[in-house]
Amino acid sequence: MEIYIVNKETDYPRFHSIMLDSIDYVEKTDDLVYITQHKSVITLGRDGKPENIKSLAPEIPIYEVERGGDVTLHSPGQLMVYPIIKLDRKGLRLIDLIKWLEESAIKFLSRYGLKGYWKRGTAGVWVNGRKIASIGVAIRRWISYHGMALNISNDLSLFNLINPCGLPPDIMTSLSKELGRPIRITNELIKSYIDDLLETMPFESKLDIKWVDIDTIAAQVTIKKTL
Repeated sequence: MEIYIVNKETDYPRFHSIMLDSIDYVEKTDDLVYITQHKSVITLGRDGKPENIKSLAPEIPIYEVERGGDVTLHSPGQLMVYPIIKLDRKGLRLIDLIKWLEESAIKFLSRYGLKGYWKRGTAGVWVNGRKIASIGVAIRRWISYHGMALNISNDLSLFNLINPCGLPPDIMTSLSKELGRPIRITNELIKSYIDDLLETMPFESKLDIKWVDIDTIAAQVTIKKTL
């Protein structure tokens, strides 16, 4: 399994295109995980209700996407985790993938003395009655794409533009808010999260972890998907 980390703000439409290209790549080679942050964007999932977009901001585009769930918002300071996994090759169900993401976030939060938990019938992670991680995935040819948004230091006021996952915007929280101090997404923080992602991983795999830019990922996936 290859883990590609782009620790800078990336353009959501371009990353979405890379995820789609990665489906062919993963089918022919091995599984992938992408970790990044996004420039501010609103996405409307396949179960999304347009009325949950309450206000428009000219600088924040809106995209309809294939993932499950309703409307959400991505912005800098939010750790995006995208597992592109051939589920049937690993003997996994969709629920196993979601549980893996939830458990990785819960374990990561415990590093900071926070008790994360999931709620039955929903996908995501909560802490102290507020939602800190949102999960929405899609499946094509038994390959997962999209993933989890874990709030670290993102501007929570931007959620006032929407009803995130159909919920009141003030239900959202972040690691920084819960700790009462700013927490930056550093390389060290990402390394810690990856340790927790791998420790909770429900399958065994050889790992190749790379810190790259988005152009490198795009070139790698484009070349290998055509082989």
